[in-house]
Amino acid sequence: MNATQLLRSALNRKPLPDDHPAAALWWRICRHLPPSLSAPVSRNAAFTHSWESRLAQLVGAERAEALQASPWWPALATAVDQGLQRGWRIDDLLRPTNSGPHPAAVDPCQAMVWRISVALDAVPDDEPHGGHLSSTPDDLVQANAPAGDAGVQAAAFENEPAVASSTEVTVAAGEADDRWLEPDLAVAAMLRDVAGPPEQTDADVSRMFTRAMAWRECPVSRQRMIEINELSLAYFRQCFPSSWGQHYLADRFGEDISNDPRFQPGQAPTGWTNLINHLRQRAVSDDEMIITGVATMASTDRLIDRFRDRVVFPIIHDGEVLGFIGRRHPDLSDIDRAGPKYLNTGETPLFHKGAQLYGVLQDQLSDGAIPVIVEGPMDAIAVSLASRGCYIGVAPLGTSLTDEQAAQLAALAVHPIVATDADPAGRIAAERDYWMLSKYRLDPLYPRLPVGTDPSDLLALRGPKALTEALAAAQPLADRLLNERLDKLPPAQALLEAARVVAARSPRHWNQDSSVISTRLDVPMAQVRHTLLTFVKDWNTDPRRAAQQSLQAISDLKRRISAVAESPAKQQRTAIAREARRAVPSNQVGATRNPTR
Repeated sequence: MNATQLLRSALNRKPLPDDHPAAALWWRICRHLPPSLSAPVSRNAAFTHSWESRLAQLVGAERAEALQASPWWPALATAVDQGLQRGWRIDDLLRPTNSGPHPAAVDPCQAMVWRISVALDAVPDDEPHGGHLSSTPDDLVQANAPAGDAGVQAAAFENEPAVASSTEVTVAAGEADDRWLEPDLAVAAMLRDVAGPPEQTDADVSRMFTRAMAWRECPVSRQRMIEINELSLAYFRQCFPSSWGQHYLADRFGEDISNDPRFQPGQAPTGWTNLINHLRQRAVSDDEMIITGVATMASTDRLIDRFRDRVVFPIIHDGEVLGFIGRRHPDLSDIDRAGPKYLNTGETPLFHKGAQLYGVLQDQLSDGAIPVIVEGPMDAIAVSLASRGCYIGVAPLGTSLTDEQAAQLAALAVHPIVATDADPAGRIAAERDYWMLSKYRLDPLYPRLPVGTDPSDLLALRGPKALTEALAAAQPLADRLLNERLDKLPPAQALLEAARVVAARSPRHWNQDSSVISTRLDVPMAQVRHTLLTFVKDWNTDPRRAAQQSLQAISDLKRRISAVAESPAKQQRTAIAREARRAVPSNQVGATRNPTR
């Protein structure tokens, strides 16, 4: 057992009383321990029991002295007291066994503790009452209830066949015992409920150190970087009215978001040095622009704007502009050498794309909004616009969800919705998000979007009501993963993979999910629970490692489908949307939603 976690959970339940705090702490712990694990810390502790005067009469003076001299004597006294409280007779609890001498390595007092502990745990009603590998070879095996008719009990004992090995040896050897399965799961559930976030790894510490050193060596202060980003945002916002970016966004979302303080869209105009010239006029040096990430050096050693001919959104955290993300013109492609579809500010001491999420607004989330994890900023904006405050779209910045981003979401203390694209790549991304979020005790939901669409498609094609209804009907992502495994994998593999999914969830789901697995695969419940306990222990011990093992299984699959093109249906919708955009007069931007879309 993990003594450290068990002690921590006992301490965290509530404050200890001023009187006898150690006794109170021990009382909280011992209810989760069998009597055989309640060995004393000190051999000099004095115990007095009403039955102690009969010990020599029951087991003989020499054996009684040996038992009382053993370090296991207090544990034996505890086990006997528990048996008496349950209605057992002292004669039956302490009667010597007839299984022959114990091995020298086994303390006779310890052996008696194990024998009584096993006898006190009743066999479940749904299991046969026949012989068991861990059954005791004496009268205690004949009844798991207080002694009644002594004659019947004696007759049963006389008819019991001899067994070569004793219970004490079997248990001490560490063989599996189903009777401890549910108690073990109960303790594991208690530990899970009080567990905090995963501990920092060496890589986390190294990353923090590297970033701290980057600031130490950076010639531009943090405040100056933020000031330069704010100047750049003001310029982009100034260029936004009547730009193609304004027309595109208004057509895409069905409304003009120019003045929406949540998004603050801007336009990076066509040209190589527009922003650079603007910033130079405001006393920003070339080195400051490069270090802040708004300008870059071309292959000709000429300083050029990083964002050109793109609609631009600021990346804001705690009210500070850390960087930008720019979306290229929708009619251009990679073949046109227009660069990636989305372009982020480069890595700077201020901005790290794996450390930030686009769209998180603490004040809105504090009003009860639910974060919705999507694949890109356009989807994030679509979610926030459609729901009118009920949901807040958040998106990683050009990467899969990172550990740092998952930790940020966990700090919000709200189970998020994972609304990735409804295609094979999106489903794999959703599963990856499940394992990343599970490390932080989050149980995400998953909406069913029309095949081949994403949240922004759904908003454009069917309107905000359809998107909001899809989010409101979201079901636990774990249920989807569980059903996929039970439906598509061979039974043996399905049991392992399904138990892995369940083990990552909150303990309140373990019983119901175990029943689903047992019923669907037609395997005994005990087998399901044993498998579940194995994975639960892994998650309790090291959730990072457990999540990484699960992620490894999907990484290869993700690589195989990464080259798959858009579905024909989605390509057709994209072409229709482009034609609709071209048909909208510039003076009707945002006025109406084009029905052809």
